[in-house]
Amino acid sequence: MSADDTRARVPLVRRPDGGWQAGVGPGAVVLLPSAEGGDEETGRVLVPALAGLSLGAALGGAGAGRGGARGDDAACPVVGTGPLAVRLRARLGGVEDETDAPVHVAVHHHAVPAEVGLALARTSSVVVPVVVQPWRVVVGPVTGRTDAPCLHCLDLHRRDRDRAWPTLVSVLGHPVEQVARVEVPDAVATAVEGLTTMLVSTVLSGRPVSPGLGYEVGRSAPHVVVRGWTVHASCPWHA
Repeated sequence: MSADDTRARVPLVRRPDGGWQAGVGPGAVVLLPSAEGGDEETGRVLVPALAGLSLGAALGGAGAGRGGARGDDAACPVVGTGPLAVRLRARLGGVEDETDAPVHVAVHHHAVPAEVGLALARTSSVVVPVVVQPWRVVVGPVTGRTDAPCLHCLDLHRRDRDRAWPTLVSVLGHPVEQVARVEVPDAVATAVEGLTTMLVSTVLSGRPVSPGLGYEVGRSAPHVVVRGWTVHASCPWHA
């Protein structure tokens, strides 16, 4: 990515302190003036270049050279049934076998079966869970890190809040419920596709994923919520 390309995407602003700033928010790049002064043109060239690196990291490697997989290049296995699983499988390359894959997407309906959460916790598999429910779709949390909650942690937290949860998840996680068709509005499916692709791309590029975050997208209002989960003290896989 050339400086001109980056400059067209990120406004370059002269700061009152004499420095230059490209962009705003966490991805912004600020170049402060040196005590000795310097060539003003240096700021005009360096800041867009630095902004290109920062934006490249944020977008999955565009402009950042090697080591970053762009969202368009993200490919991984997608397991599960239903229209959303089919859509994600088409988007992420249709890789069929999750064996030895660095990450895979697991689509479930209503809830992740308890035995699935346990199995993934035992193996520390890196998985992006996608749970399809009638009123929302939940993407994440990404599993596989020792400092992040696993899906068994989530079951333990839910059990603490509702003692009926083990019974509920045993019914919702039954194969009959898992293969039952759950429709997802196209707008929600599009948002879920984007979220899932970004998470997969982040994992494949070796960049850290915020631990314990689940992203909910629903059809009402719209419903967009991020919930944070923590490692459960009683989970044996984090002892």
